[in-house]
Amino acid sequence: EADTIIPNSLEVGTRIVPGLNSVAFSTTPAFDLSKGNIQQFSCTTAGSTISPTFTNLTRGELMTLIFVQNSTTACTVSWPSNVHGAMIVSATLSGVNTQQFMVSNAGTDLYAVGPTGMTGGKP
Repeated sequence: EADTIIPNSLEVGTRIVPGLNSVAFSTTPAFDLSKGNIQQFSCTTAGSTISPTFTNLTRGELMTLIFVQNSTTACTVSWPSNVHGAMIVSATLSGVNTQQFMVSNAGTDLYAVGPTGMTGGKP
């Protein structure tokens, strides 16, 4: 039987983690890494402070966060204590902020592994 290859996916252990998980707007969004190693969030309510949580972390896993600002008043992010070295989300209206994280060996924390990126494009 031939292997099935899923485009834009990552194999972790024996499970396939689909590429992109779009997380619905909330001031307390839950980023579930079992739903994808790329997590996208759009701040749709102007001026909100976002306090995210991250679940189903697999040690050594790389995760990319895409944060899209709204077009009227920028949102801010209050990172949880298990996220280390995270970006300060740009206040550029309609901006797209990106950052990659690696899950700690303990499987409990996220560490930023690269520089952040910010564009004015569409995610």
